[in-house]
Amino acid sequence: MKEGMRQSSLLNVIKKVFAASFQQVKEGVPKDLRDRYRLLDKKTALRCIHFPRSMQEVSLAIRTLKYEEFLHFHLALLLRRSENVAIEGSGKKIDAKRVLKCIEKLPFSCTQDQIKTLYEIMDDLENDKTMVRLVQGDVGCGKTVVAALSMLASVSAGKQAALMAPTEILARQHFDSLKSILKDENLNMACLVSAMSEKEKRAVLNGLKEGSIHVVTGTHALIQKQVEFADLGLVIADEQHRFGVEQRKALKEKGTKVDFLLMSATPIPRTLANTLYGDMDVSEIRTLPAGRKPVVTQLIQKNSIAPVLEELMEAVASGAQVYVICAAIEDNEAYDARNVIDIASALSKVFFNVAKVGVLHGRLGIDEKENVMQQFQNNEIQILVSTTVVEVGVNVVNATMMVIYDAHRFGLSQLHQLRGRVQRGSVQGKCILLTDSKDPESLKRLKVLTECHDGFEISRQDLMLRGPGDLLGTRQSGLPVLHLGNLFEDEKIIVCAKTDAQAMLEMKENEEYRALIDRIASYDHSQVF
Repeated sequence: MKEGMRQSSLLNVIKKVFAASFQQVKEGVPKDLRDRYRLLDKKTALRCIHFPRSMQEVSLAIRTLKYEEFLHFHLALLLRRSENVAIEGSGKKIDAKRVLKCIEKLPFSCTQDQIKTLYEIMDDLENDKTMVRLVQGDVGCGKTVVAALSMLASVSAGKQAALMAPTEILARQHFDSLKSILKDENLNMACLVSAMSEKEKRAVLNGLKEGSIHVVTGTHALIQKQVEFADLGLVIADEQHRFGVEQRKALKEKGTKVDFLLMSATPIPRTLANTLYGDMDVSEIRTLPAGRKPVVTQLIQKNSIAPVLEELMEAVASGAQVYVICAAIEDNEAYDARNVIDIASALSKVFFNVAKVGVLHGRLGIDEKENVMQQFQNNEIQILVSTTVVEVGVNVVNATMMVIYDAHRFGLSQLHQLRGRVQRGSVQGKCILLTDSKDPESLKRLKVLTECHDGFEISRQDLMLRGPGDLLGTRQSGLPVLHLGNLFEDEKIIVCAKTDAQAMLEMKENEEYRALIDRIASYDHSQVF
């Protein structure tokens, strides 16, 4: 409530707004469904929740409005999914034997989850309906291997395949990984990023248009108008939350029956995934490759590097590289947190003539960021002081230690993603969480990371603590917003609403159903895929 405003004044304002808009309220649930579940009509529900005569009215109103939210949510998801129609005879005729032979040649064994996911993808590729599949798995679970084999499957059907990454350095990293995994497959592969010379870009563009390039990795440069494919069949997007509807449409127009595979290293429980990602099929890679060690995580209740400075010195002396993560870029009176600029300056003095300290944050230009990360990859920088921009996918095998200041300011899933940067090889990685917070809940939350290494469980706990609002806000733009519904507590309502939404779409001849479906279809779906 605004300072100085009385509660009675606010109540009067609410009454006036309610009275003025009451007649414009549209019914959100068909009458037969209201009768079935003994729900209130929309106007009564709104009156009961704003001006209740009893707690029973409040309870009935909340139950009604929750059901309406989930019904609209599932209708929107199902409508979005129904746009993906089958094109008869468009399924890819892949060479499964070639893919299996490639698996046999790999210098490591794929996990059961990797194989299961790959078969699901190959089934989708052969189907006449366009694939839109999300593969979610923990950091280091082997999603890149699955992506490479999926691209090989597409190429074996005479199609081209493209992999999109959010940064140039990650695009190059994927390019190197694909070359290693598919080295015996006689494929022409390329990487397309803005930092290339015009001559190099032209060669790649010509190769894609002519069809001589089978596999390409790149940033969002791949969706530019001048990029033409001879026969694009598969697009893979790393870090799927950065992949928008407009980008998907732009790529879809570059081929016939372009299949989409989206990858996420921030996994969420299947029941929640099936609700949030109801317009996609979901695959999970839960098992980690043999020999992969979990990151040792230590919590220090002091926001100073002093207690681990000797350990840091030993790590650098042994040839290891180190990440130091800060919540702020520079000193800010309004934000009490250690910052990149000051910490980098202090560490440069401590490690003078011992190690080179680099700085990375979001205010640097794209070229500057790429240059810093390239130096870190080349071991020209031994200690990288950074904000969370290193969270996504960067693979520096030699970096085996991470220190995170003000750890209480980060979400559990984000901290788990960050610490995944220091377990890219066989050497044991270590992550040190620093905090001066005395809040019992914050400390309890951070201790979860010292005991748990399962990204699915960490994500579940993170969502329970912080709520799914951020995830809904970025993932489901264009869908009805959940004001009252709770994705964890309202499972029964969610299941009923989903079943009813499916039934409504099968009975469009019902006028009341048709009117509501048309209204839901008018929502703006143009933001985030």
